[in-house]
Parts: sequence; C-alpha cells; structure tokens
Amino acid sequence: MKKTKIILFSSLVTVVIVALIAFFFLSPYLIPRSFPQTFGYNPDSVARIELVDGDSGSRAQITDKEEIRKFLTLFDGKKLKKQQKQQLLGMGLKADLYTDSDQLICALPVSASDRLKANGYFYEINVPFTKEEIAAIYQTYPFIPAE
Repeated sequence: MKKTKIILFSSLVTVVIVALIAFFFLSPYLIPRSFPQTFGYNPDSVARIELVDGDSGSRAQITDKEEIRKFLTLFDGKKLKKQQKQQLLGMGLKADLYTDSDQLICALPVSASDRLKANGYFYEINVPFTKEEIAAIYQTYPFIPAE
C-alpha cells in the first residue's frame, strides 16, 4: 500500500511539473500581453525614440519626454499573442526605444496589419493600428529621407 502511494504521488508530481513547463513555453501563444510586457520595456525608462520607415529608410527622432509619453500611448490597450511563423511583406514603420545612455531597449513594430513581426517572432495584435494613427505619426514627426 505504501509503495502504491509513493508511485501515485511521484506520478502526480511529474504530471504537474510537465504541465508547468508546457504552460511556461506555451503561454506567449495563449495569453495576450501588452507591448511593455512582450518587449520588456518600462515606458518611463525611454529617453529617445527613433522612428524608421522600412520602405524608404527615412527616420525621425523623438526626444521630448512629453512627446515620448504621447507616442507610447498609441500602444495602450493593444495586446500581442505570439504566432507560428508566417509570411509578411515589407518592414513598415518601427520605433526603436533608447535609454538615457543611448542603449537600445527594443524595436516596436507599427503596422495597420493584424500581424506583426519583431525580434524574429510573429505576433497577432488584438487592435491593429489604424491608418489614421500611422498617418498622424508621419504628420507629427519630421522624417528625414535616407541618404
């Protein structure tokens, strides 16, 4: 009887450990996460944003703290779920976030598509950026053409 309990307990512990490991690896695919959670940044630590148009290579910079806060509000309420590899065309617009010491924190994709690619992974976004939001970025921040 005692041996049966030990085997049953060991089996139960093994099943729980395997389930926890599976959940750890599958949770990015199952649970939507915010941009800061997904890309591991704190909006308060962003000192500079460099916007890059992947189609033309033109760039714009945001260094004013209030403008940085305003820009990052575009990402509020948007959640990402990691996806299996998919085909995407073009890079579109991205926002590179930097610290005070000019260290790259992360690159945030900005697209009207419901699928995004960043840091080698594909994501599904619950609320895609609107064409108006993207147009407002180009109108608000002066992009300098690539040389």
